[in-house]
Amino acid sequence: MNILHFSDKDALKLSLSGGKGASLAKVFQAGFAVPQGFIITTRAYEAFLSNANEIPSFPNNDLALLESKANQYKEHLLTLPLPPSCLKELESALSHFSPHQAFSVRSSSTLEDLNAGAFAGAHDTFLNCVGLETIAQKIKECFVSLWHTRAIAYRCELGFSHKDALMAVVVQTMVPSQKSGVSFSINPITCNLNEVLINANYGLGESVVGGEFDVDEYRFNTLEQKIESSHIAHKTKGIFPTHCTQDCIAPQDKASPQSPQDLKDSQDSTQGTRERHIDSAFADTAVLSEKEITQVASLNLALQRFYGFPQDIEWAIVDNNLYLLQSRPITTIPPRWSRDESAERYPKALSPFTWDYVDRAFHISLDYSFKLLGLPPMQGKWFAMFDNYIYGNQNAVSLYMGQNTLPFTDLDSLIQALPSLTNKLESIKALPKLWHRDLATYLQELGALKAQDLSNASLQEVWEFIGQIVRVGTEYFKPNIAISITQAMLYKILFALLKLIDSTNAQSLFTLLTTTDNTKTSLVNDELFKLACMIKNNQSLYDLLHSTDSKSIIEQNLLRDFGAFSQSLETFLHNHGHREVEFDAYIPTWGEAPNVVLDTLKLLSTSPQPKTSDIVAKKYQAKKQILSLVGSQSVELELFLYEFLELVETYTILDDEEHYQTTRLTPIVRKGVYALGERLKALGIVSENFDVFFANIASLESFVKGEISQEQLKSHIIQNKQTYLENAAKTPKWELDSTQDCLDSTADNRSHIESSDTLQGIPASAGVAEGEVFIVRGSEDFGKFIPQSILIAQSTNPAWTPLFYNAKAVVTQSGGALSHGAVTAREMKIPAVMAVPNVMQILKNGDRIRVNGNNGKVEILIR
Repeated sequence: MNILHFSDKDALKLSLSGGKGASLAKVFQAGFAVPQGFIITTRAYEAFLSNANEIPSFPNNDLALLESKANQYKEHLLTLPLPPSCLKELESALSHFSPHQAFSVRSSSTLEDLNAGAFAGAHDTFLNCVGLETIAQKIKECFVSLWHTRAIAYRCELGFSHKDALMAVVVQTMVPSQKSGVSFSINPITCNLNEVLINANYGLGESVVGGEFDVDEYRFNTLEQKIESSHIAHKTKGIFPTHCTQDCIAPQDKASPQSPQDLKDSQDSTQGTRERHIDSAFADTAVLSEKEITQVASLNLALQRFYGFPQDIEWAIVDNNLYLLQSRPITTIPPRWSRDESAERYPKALSPFTWDYVDRAFHISLDYSFKLLGLPPMQGKWFAMFDNYIYGNQNAVSLYMGQNTLPFTDLDSLIQALPSLTNKLESIKALPKLWHRDLATYLQELGALKAQDLSNASLQEVWEFIGQIVRVGTEYFKPNIAISITQAMLYKILFALLKLIDSTNAQSLFTLLTTTDNTKTSLVNDELFKLACMIKNNQSLYDLLHSTDSKSIIEQNLLRDFGAFSQSLETFLHNHGHREVEFDAYIPTWGEAPNVVLDTLKLLSTSPQPKTSDIVAKKYQAKKQILSLVGSQSVELELFLYEFLELVETYTILDDEEHYQTTRLTPIVRKGVYALGERLKALGIVSENFDVFFANIASLESFVKGEISQEQLKSHIIQNKQTYLENAAKTPKWELDSTQDCLDSTADNRSHIESSDTLQGIPASAGVAEGEVFIVRGSEDFGKFIPQSILIAQSTNPAWTPLFYNAKAVVTQSGGALSHGAVTAREMKIPAVMAVPNVMQILKNGDRIRVNGNNGKVEILIR
C-alpha cells in the first residue's frame, strides 16, 4: 500500500505516515476542519530506495565533506524513478479532484515526533503544485530531502541511525489562504499558560513561519476570553500563489508575467508561490478581526484539549472559513531557573561528580518516561547546576505539569468521562509490573558490582568499574520519572474527585486515602522502633546513648557490652545501610555513618510508638464512606473509584520503593570513587580519596585517556573543591535571571514573601498545631531535636522520618503534596505546610507558631 487517505485507520500509524502525516490524519478523523488529502507512505519510500546505491557513511565532524557526500547521494537519488505502483496509486488518488486543483506537498519523516523542534524545517515542502507530473516530481524531492545536509547532521547529533529514518509525504489540497499564520496555545516566550499567542499575515502562512517578514501579533487571554493586546505591523510583503490576484496585493505586483526570479517553488508561472508587496491600504491594518482572533484562539485551545498538551498550529482563512493546516506539541521554551522544583530533591550543594552522573541518568529517564506516558519530548534541560546548587526549569514544569487536563468539572461530566479515565488507568497499570520485572536484574547487577574486588585493579579497570555503575544505574532509573509523574497525576485526579464528592472533607479524606503503612520507609521505621525499644528496656544502654556522643560510641566501640543490641544494629545496617543522609554521594550513608542512626534511635527511645492500626482503620472507614456516597449515584462510578483507590495505593508504595532501591547505588558509587581516589592519591593528584567527587566526570575520563596531565587534573579538583566549600556555606537565591549571581548569603529571593506574621504555603497534611520552632538544617541536628517542637526544614527525605514521631507539626521551605515531608506527615497524622517562602530565615529556634495544615497558613505567635 503506497497511499493512505486521511480517513484511513492505518494513516494514524507513525511508521507509515511519518510525524506530520499521522498528526493530520488524527485531527482529520477527530472532525477538525483539515483540508482533504492523502499520504504517500514510507513503504513507497522504501520501494523507491530499494533501487538506490547503498547508503554511504557520513562524517559528522567534517561539514564540508558531509555536504559533498550528501549532495552526491541526493543527485543519485534524483535520477531514480518513483515505483510504478506508487505512480499508479497517485494517479488514482488525484482523479478524485479537479485537474486544476492545487496541492501542497510536504515531507513527513518518521523521526519528526521524536524530536520535533530539532527536525523543524530540515526537510522540504512545496506549495501550489498542480498536475500528476509536477506532484510526482515533488514527492520524489521530498523523499530525497531526507538526505539534506541539515537533516543528516541532526540525525548524527541526536544519535539516530540513518537506516531508521524513513520518509512519507503529505499531499493536501491547497487552501488559497487570504489570511494565515501560526498560533501557540500558551505563550512560548513567557510560558504564560493562560495566553494564546497568534501571528498573522496576508496570503500563505510561509511568510509567517519563515520569519522573514513583519507580521501582526495578537495575545488572547484564555481566562477572561478577551484579546489582551494587538501589535499591528507595517506589512510590506507576503507570499501568495503565483496566479493570485487578492485585493491586498499591490497593483504593480498583479501584473503578468511574473519574473522567474520571484518564483519560490516552480519556474512555471501557473504553479508555485511568489513574494508580493502588500498594498499600502492594507499594510497598516489588522490582518484579523476580533472575531477571527477569537476563532483562531478557540481552535488552538480545542487542539490543546484534544491532545492534552499545548499545541503550536498553522492555520488559514479563506472566504471566512478557518482551516487547520498542522498541529504539533510545543516543546521548546526559554528556561526560567528556580528552586521551586529542585529544592525538595536537592536541598544542599552537590559535588560535581555526583551531579554529572545524576544529570545524565535523570534526563535519559525524562525522555524515556515522557515517551512511555505519551508526552512529547522536551527540548533542553529540566534540571541544571549553578554554583553547585540544582535549579529546575520552571517553564518546563509549567509546560508539562501545569496543564489542567481533567476531563470533568462535576459529577455528571465525571460519569460521562469514566470510559476515557478507565482507559487511562489501564495504560498505567502496566508500569508497576514493568518496574518490578526489571528490579531483579538491577539488584543482581548491583550484587555483582558490590562483590567485585578492586584491590589489584588498574586505574583503567577502576574507571571501567565506575562506568559500569553509571550504566546499571541509568538503565534502572529509566522508568522512575514516569512513576513520579503518574503518582502526581493520580493524586491530582483523586483530590478533584474528593472535592466533587465531599468538598467539606476533601482535604482530610485525601490525607487518609494517600496514607499507607506498606512502604519501605514504614518497614524501616518499624525496625528502628524495635531497636529503640531495646534501648528503652535496657537502662545501661539508655544511659550510655543519652550521655555520650554517638560518634564516640562508634569510634570507641562502646556497644560491645550490649551484644543483642549490637547484633541487631549490625543487621539493620546490613539491610538498610545504603540509605542516604544527604542526596550527594559525597556524604557517607547510614552504613558508613552509623552515628546518624544512633542519634535517631536516641530520639526514638523517648518517643511513644505510633499505633498504625488506628491509621489503617480510619483509612478503611474513609474508603468505605466515599464508595458508599458515590455508589448511591452510579454503580459504574463506585467500581471505577474502588479500582482507582487501589492504584493510588500501588503508586504511593511504588514511588517510595523506587527511591529506596535507587539509594542502593550510593555505597557502590563510593566504593568505585574511593578506589579511584587511591590511584590518584598515589600519583599525588588528591590528598583524600573522596576528593575525586570534586572532579567532573569528563575531566576524569580525559585524564584516564591521557588527554590531560596530572597537574591539570589536580588543579581542576582543588579549584572545584574550594568552589564547592564556598558555595555550600551560602544560601542559594530562589529565582535566577540572566543578570544575577545565584548565591546570596542571607535568604531566598522570592518576591511573594509576606511581611506580616502570617506566612502562606501549600497545605499538605490536615490539622492545626501550636508549638515552638526547631530548625533542622541537616543530620547533624537530629540528636538535638527537642520533642514536641515544630520541625522546620528546607526539605526532608526518608532518613528524617524518625523526627516526625517527635514533631507536633512540620513546615518546609520547599516541596508539595507529594513530597516526603507531606506524605510522612499524613502517615503520622500531624499538620504539615510545604513550600513556605523564606521560612528558614524568618523563623528562629524557640519562636512560637501555629501551623494550619488545612489552609497552608503559618502564624507567628511569639518571637
